Amino acid sequence: MKLGLRQRARLWSAVALAAVAVCIFFVARGLPLQTNLLALLPATERDPVAEEAVITLNNTIGDRVVFLVSYPESAMAGKVATRFAELLEKSSAFSRVIVKLPPLDPAMPLALYGPHRFGLLTDDVRAILDSGQFDASRAVLSRLISPMSVGVVTPLVEDPFGFLAHWLARLPTGTGTLTLSDRLLIAREEDRTHVLVLAQLDGASFDNTTQTRTVKAFEAARKTLLDTYPDAQVLHTGTVFYA
Repeated sequence: MKLGLRQRARLWSAVALAAVAVCIFFVARGLPLQTNLLALLPATERDPVAEEAVITLNNTIGDRVVFLVSYPESAMAGKVATRFAELLEKSSAFSRVIVKLPPLDPAMPLALYGPHRFGLLTDDVRAILDSGQFDASRAVLSRLISPMSVGVVTPLVEDPFGFLAHWLARLPTGTGTLTLSDRLLIAREEDRTHVLVLAQLDGASFDNTTQTRTVKAFEAARKTLLDTYPDAQVLHTGTVFYA
């Protein structure tokens, strides 16, 4: 039996109302959201290593928030950004807020790359080793009698041939927009100075409670800041604002 236009409209309305009722039912009970795309795959096709990588990436990057606080007066920009960070810290939305970087540790590169030193070789070092012309005794003697070292100094017992020191010296230096000044990461334009503020969520970025708490804390901190510094601007990004 062929339905008329009015019957089809009524049937469609009934289906739509039923769908809305089902959605309301699940939302009222707490709608579980699955954000892991690998969950779409059958269990036999999931890669445990890939799933662990996704979880680790989400925990390290997805739960971070980036703010950029700017002010027309360069001398005041750091003070304004510090005030904004203090307002964020007073809320319960963030487990950690960073506006000033900790003092740089000269030993940090060695602690970071040292455990992997046997595989960190520059192309020219690899070429010399492959050619069979590398003189190990001469390389060690050169390090022993060298009056001074340039760059990162590596312990002789851990880097006798200087391969790690040579590799560290070839690391590219920062060429981005941000520069370090008074332990603040800043970027300058003609009429404004921007200061980077980083924050770590106190919760998961895809959790509804965390999202609500974070957005409210951010809006409250921005409003308080603008009440004191009307010329300030606050830009923000992070998974929690779009999840």
